[in-house]
Amino acid sequence: MFKMLSTLVIMMTLSLNSAYAGAHSKGDVSKEQYIEKAVSEGQDPVKAESTFDGLDMNKDGVLSSDEQK
Repeated sequence: MFKMLSTLVIMMTLSLNSAYAGAHSKGDVSKEQYIEKAVSEGQDPVKAESTFDGLDMNKDGVLSSDEQK
């Protein structure tokens, strides 16, 4: 029983990871990535978050390549 349950959990995890990977392109930048990079370049974290929020037009927490232009 445990082996079957473990297999199901692994299959669900792999499925969710695949769905997430397909939902976001390789060039997309998450809010956390954006803020981390901005702070490493000397920008204030609050300003970086505000800038990100202004760029994230669909408010999904990820900057697509179109939103980064």
